[in-house]
Amino acid sequence: MIDIYQSGLLVLLALFLTSFYYWTLHPMVLLTWIVIGRTKRDKYSETVFHGSIDDLVSGIGKPIILVIPTFGKRNFVIVKVKNLDKMLQDRLISSLVDRVYIVFSEPDPSVLDELRDVLAEISIRGKVRLVVEDKRRGKAAAINLAMKKAEEEFCEKPRIVIVNDDDAFFDRSSFIMLLESFKDDDVCAACIYPRYHSNILNILYNYKRFIHRLEARLCNPATIGGELIAFRTIVELDEYTLSEDLQVGIVCTAKGYKVKLVPGTVVERYPSSLRGVASRAERTILGTYIEYKRYLELESKCCRAATKFCKYIFTAYLASLLAMPITLILIPVLIILVALNALESLGLSSLQIIATVSIMSALILTAKKIRSKIADMARFYLGLLYGSLRAIIKIIGFTHCSRSTEIIVSLWRETKL
Repeated sequence: MIDIYQSGLLVLLALFLTSFYYWTLHPMVLLTWIVIGRTKRDKYSETVFHGSIDDLVSGIGKPIILVIPTFGKRNFVIVKVKNLDKMLQDRLISSLVDRVYIVFSEPDPSVLDELRDVLAEISIRGKVRLVVEDKRRGKAAAINLAMKKAEEEFCEKPRIVIVNDDDAFFDRSSFIMLLESFKDDDVCAACIYPRYHSNILNILYNYKRFIHRLEARLCNPATIGGELIAFRTIVELDEYTLSEDLQVGIVCTAKGYKVKLVPGTVVERYPSSLRGVASRAERTILGTYIEYKRYLELESKCCRAATKFCKYIFTAYLASLLAMPITLILIPVLIILVALNALESLGLSSLQIIATVSIMSALILTAKKIRSKIADMARFYLGLLYGSLRAIIKIIGFTHCSRSTEIIVSLWRETKL
């Protein structure tokens, strides 16, 4: 009996490592190449900026705009505006940001009225422009619309575009470090990777960003967070996308520019419902697939093509997302096999094993805090599994039909948090 369990465990473990390659063997490959290539570690200054405004702006250029996309009944933007009102009263921050564009797509009338009332009262109302879209066309379309409005207002393209989600909040030092990155002419985009997440799987997110920092030392990170991102307007966003932040990184990499990860503090509200988690997982996988195809096309056209190692990084990341359903299915199977193997090694009979499992389950279910945590984990797990399966089905549909644009539009419109 033990031999059967052990054999099955080894086979499943091998499958698990294969499907989980990006999270297990990939970092080892990166570390090996870093050691062999003796690449220099990026040095990030975490001190507060003490220079003059001119010193900071001279290497960046003007104008600089901040874009906040929002939609529907999301009232986070009300809190966001009040937070920005306090932030932009800082003389340095106020001097850096020329305009704030709030792009409200398909707004709820009550939220829109409340937002207008708040904008009429804040001290920075002269810097804020509210742009209303009748239809929701996606985040990339909202950013492009804001850039177009800025070009009309300033009679030139903005030099730097900062995009901040309506439910993500940052502090002063993080914002300044983000813009300081652009004093390097080779930096095309920069983002803040959140240090704090309200989600119970905080460790996994920190580990993900650790992998991206390793990737940044060899090429560019496979993906970047869209909570707070800035980029030069040499990047023209294609609105046919579900991952505009990934598209920014893809375009910069294909053209031979750097994408910089900047340490800072950004707090984001993560979806807590099963539908919200599933929606995000689906958009992430489908969006990465679309952007990877774009990368291959751009790399073949750009004269400053990225290295093969960059292609390896993007391929490994996409493969990990495509293998997500297999990985998620294997996780509980492995847990059950390990538990059964451990109980068998203790010499327990089948009846004793069933009794032990029943008692442990009863103890867990009667503990309120543990039950709540397990419920959160189960909801997150099922959301990931459902969303990843939907994404794989739609990717298969992409290769057999010409309805990809309709699928993109429907995904944006069905997004729930």
